[in-house]
Amino acid sequence: MFIRSAFAASVAACSATLWRENTLSASEMRQDYELCFVQVVFRHGARTPIKVPHFAPVTSYKPTLLDHSPETFIKFKVLPLGSDSIVESPRLEKTGPLEGGCRPGALTRRGAEQMYQLGRYIRQRYVNEMSFLPRDADEMADAVYTRTTNVPRTIASARSLLAGLFSDEPTLPLAIYTAPREEEILAANFENCKLLRKLLTSWTSYGVASSENRAAEIRKVFELPADEKVDLVHLRDNLETEEGVSSSNLHDAIGSRLAEVIQKDVTEFVKHVYVGDNGTTLPVIVGQFLNMMLQNMEEIETTGKPRKLINLYSCHDVSLVPILLALDIEFSDWPVYASNIIIELYRKNVSGSWQYFVKVLYNGEEKCVCNSESVMCRLEDFVKCTNSTRVSDDVYYHLCNVTE
Repeated sequence: MFIRSAFAASVAACSATLWRENTLSASEMRQDYELCFVQVVFRHGARTPIKVPHFAPVTSYKPTLLDHSPETFIKFKVLPLGSDSIVESPRLEKTGPLEGGCRPGALTRRGAEQMYQLGRYIRQRYVNEMSFLPRDADEMADAVYTRTTNVPRTIASARSLLAGLFSDEPTLPLAIYTAPREEEILAANFENCKLLRKLLTSWTSYGVASSENRAAEIRKVFELPADEKVDLVHLRDNLETEEGVSSSNLHDAIGSRLAEVIQKDVTEFVKHVYVGDNGTTLPVIVGQFLNMMLQNMEEIETTGKPRKLINLYSCHDVSLVPILLALDIEFSDWPVYASNIIIELYRKNVSGSWQYFVKVLYNGEEKCVCNSESVMCRLEDFVKCTNSTRVSDDVYYHLCNVTE
């Protein structure tokens, strides 16, 4: 099929050689660079579809798909962030039950397993290989911070990842934090940003116009009326979710060539609208999130001490895409389930003073960012190249209220 599974994309990439030709060797890294802090932004695991096109061949999504393996469970509690003293009810998809009775947008058994495996990879890298995180479960619990969007599939993904990360249960349930809806920054917040709501209308118009040729092919395949609107974004999503239940009904109906083209078209379309024409789009989509991660690293540069050793952020594909764009990381395929961006902060003693460096990995592969010739990018250069995208809360709300 045209979409590789998240397990193959992330775990296989993660198990590949991590020290490549344009990097320092592992021994040189251990001698010269000290790992200070890690931030992991990851997409949830495989899920059921959110919205199925009425013309799509029937695929049965049975409730048993949501029976997660016992190994993907660990004791946890969801705690509030921001102004709320209690956690809001998780946001459920507005569409009704799927064919077969399954909930839409729900993490599947396969998705939970993918996140568990990502947790195992993080444990292998930071406990077994780099001896960065402590082995003791209670000590590790104190070193790990987890935040998620308030959506059932991202909460369950965070839980499954933590189950893979911890080999033993800590004494107390692990804390997973979530913000109230109006204060959410891990994904574009259309509810509290007028500009984003206005842009959504123009994006829809642009998407319809730019994809008309492809939509015409879909109408022909399914013998739809000439004026039938075809949502390629949801179509691509259904192709991906279908693979997660080992089905190929939709894929077989449209064929491999068209399926491949739809994925490329949707990826390029979203990249175009996220970057925008005037430079204000990306900051309101991901500026606050990026600013928070930069502030975490800048604080360590100032104090020399992290609050936690690793921050985990459980979010969505539309969270990863703008970060990849902000960091100028090339990608031609949509981030698959369990895709992840790891941002590592190192320090090195240079003539008696500490200098800080950033390394970025996307699905286990080290990336050169910010025009750096090495995968070790100076923190000051990393900050400079992301300054045009990061925004404070005040600037964000100002931009969101400017709709002219």
